[in-house]
Amino acid sequence: MKPHRRYHHTLKAGFALSLLLAWTPASAQLATIFNDVTATNLPTLNYENGMDVEAADIDKDGDLDLIIANEFQPNVILINDGKGSFTNGSAGRIAQVIHDSEDIAVADFDGDGDLDIVFVSEDDNVHEYHQNDGTGTFTHLLARLPASTANAVAVADLTNDGKPDLVVGNAGQDFLLVNDGTGKFVDESSTRLPAEENVTQDVELADIDKDGDLDMVVGNEDGNKILVNDGSGKFADETSSRLMTDVDMETRKVALADIDKDGDLDIFMANVAFRPGKNPNARFFVNDGRGFFADETTTRLPQPVQHTIDGKLVDIDYDGDVDLITGHFPQKPIRALLNDGTGKFIESSKMIFSAVTNSDALGLELVDVNGDGLLDLYVCNRGQKDRLYLHASNASSIDQEPSAEWPIRKMDLTNRN
Repeated sequence: MKPHRRYHHTLKAGFALSLLLAWTPASAQLATIFNDVTATNLPTLNYENGMDVEAADIDKDGDLDLIIANEFQPNVILINDGKGSFTNGSAGRIAQVIHDSEDIAVADFDGDGDLDIVFVSEDDNVHEYHQNDGTGTFTHLLARLPASTANAVAVADLTNDGKPDLVVGNAGQDFLLVNDGTGKFVDESSTRLPAEENVTQDVELADIDKDGDLDMVVGNEDGNKILVNDGSGKFADETSSRLMTDVDMETRKVALADIDKDGDLDIFMANVAFRPGKNPNARFFVNDGRGFFADETTTRLPQPVQHTIDGKLVDIDYDGDVDLITGHFPQKPIRALLNDGTGKFIESSKMIFSAVTNSDALGLELVDVNGDGLLDLYVCNRGQKDRLYLHASNASSIDQEPSAEWPIRKMDLTNRN
């Protein structure tokens, strides 16, 4: 799984996955993996304008709650009952202010042992900083972040001082904001980032060249970037030598994972064609082990995978390789593409989902919300009711002849000893 803005639960998720991947396959049967429980497990909200969703245990009760960034509506906190059923806890927990919220970062910014929240906004340029009191109730602190037109935010310790810093992806110069440890940030963009004027839609932080520090992959509306860390949190633009492509892309989201199991991180780019002349196909760029990437889309992805708003690389069938879940626009079904074990992906949506409602899936989150050790799927569905899919506990294994819908797979998630 990629290291990015999910700073708060990376270790927990990694531990759960390590246990699951150690299970021994046994008997095999064909079963749907994701069941839609939206009607029973999600509240109906007064507004459904979600642009992004993040999972975090904000109230420290041992389960993952959900935070939703809404476009020109108050942001939302959904409180988990521990079994994957949610109630709307927004009122009384987080200020019900209205901004053009686009993306979320969650971390213990002030070092007091609980998780705080940052929302970045686009059209009205007002970013929000919410400080947790330890119980999952937040104080809205003003003027903590410089104003900008932003669609993306990522969080990680970039200065090697143990404190989570922020990268804000802007229309224009991106920001690198260094945390002083109390949740106050100093803008060090001019000394740490190269000058640029792109319209950024996503920022992901990952060690692409295996030198022990976090580099930056930036998804833009016009020309994606690879910025390499010198080890101290200063970044150089090395796109021209590291990202081999002549495709004119408009990228909305970036995901990183080792798709071919060779020990390095590869890049998935979710692309759209909102702007004339852009290629709408999603793309895979495969790492040579040193952080140099070749476009291998035609041999890795079935075509077409188009107008993709979001994409997540996770092992949804627990066979030891990462699969791909994608959200599309406008009003398209969520897609599931299973990895054949070599980094080639096969369309498998009809087998993975019991049913899928068409959606504008601007945000996807795959985490265990009901405590059974299996990854569930939340879909942030702008303009409609969001969707929640629980991983079926009886979706224990797959053993099927290869076809356009299903590769050869064997797994058993019921044998957990």
